[in-house]
Amino acid sequence: MKPISILAIVFVLATGLIIGFAISKNNNEIQAGTINSQTKLSVSDIKNVTLKSNVSNPGTTDIVVQLHNGSVQTITTYDDIYTEHYHPIEYWNGEIYVIRRIGDPDADSDWADQLWQIGLDGSEAMLYAEQGFDFRVSPNKQYIAIADSTAIGQVFFINIDGIKVKFFPLNQLAIDPEAKDSEMYTWSRDSKSFWGGIYFANQANVFQINVDSWTVNKFAFDGNLHNHDWNLNPDISSIVYSDYPSFGDATEAEEFNNSTIDTHLYLVNFITGEKTTIDTAVAKSFQPKWISNTEIQYSDPTSGELKSFNP
Repeated sequence: MKPISILAIVFVLATGLIIGFAISKNNNEIQAGTINSQTKLSVSDIKNVTLKSNVSNPGTTDIVVQLHNGSVQTITTYDDIYTEHYHPIEYWNGEIYVIRRIGDPDADSDWADQLWQIGLDGSEAMLYAEQGFDFRVSPNKQYIAIADSTAIGQVFFINIDGIKVKFFPLNQLAIDPEAKDSEMYTWSRDSKSFWGGIYFANQANVFQINVDSWTVNKFAFDGNLHNHDWNLNPDISSIVYSDYPSFGDATEAEEFNNSTIDTHLYLVNFITGEKTTIDTAVAKSFQPKWISNTEIQYSDPTSGELKSFNP
């Protein structure tokens, strides 16, 4: 759905074979699924969790754990993980969160996307279901931010039991009353604030939701959030971004990339309003990334090598 929709992951168990449960795609009956683990894992073992197509069973998807020792282990396999979603899985501190699509939207009126939590101990729980949604889990796993198809642009929060605790309509997130949609970005590492953006509007803005008080801060933004040549640091309320344009087709991109138009890399602190020019190039993007709160890395437009900037 990205970038057009708010609808914009990673991620176990006991020795031997643990029987879990999966919802059947075809008839919504509960049927046994298997969760496999050759070795008992702990949170400290896990480096990353990803999805991978199961070559032995076409049409199924493995949840795969990459360990710090370099080995890889398949945790479980499903036949209904929504792999076409741009953000189908997250992993946080021993818990996997994954979207499963039940039914066929082209054939079934009662189809649904379901958000499932899978634990290191083999436990499974369905936390949310709707016909199309996006999600972000807070690092402390207390809240999950969700945007779904029931009201375009809204963001709401559920707790770990799947209960809705707070709702924000689009007009509470956007500066421009004519805004059409919003997009979810990320949580701060301390789980105290959630960030998103509005850019289908005359005035783009970034918003910050503070979950301790459920208050919203809205920051006007003159950058191009369509081009994806930016990186937000929610921990210090700052964004690094370029004015490299977005394009409607490959011809437009080629024409610009062959031009002599300058592009710039900027840093903005939303709290202070300070704007810093980091670098300038000719018709190039920068692919910036925060390495820490005190270092930004980006691609040197001339050499292609990584450069660092310390705010």
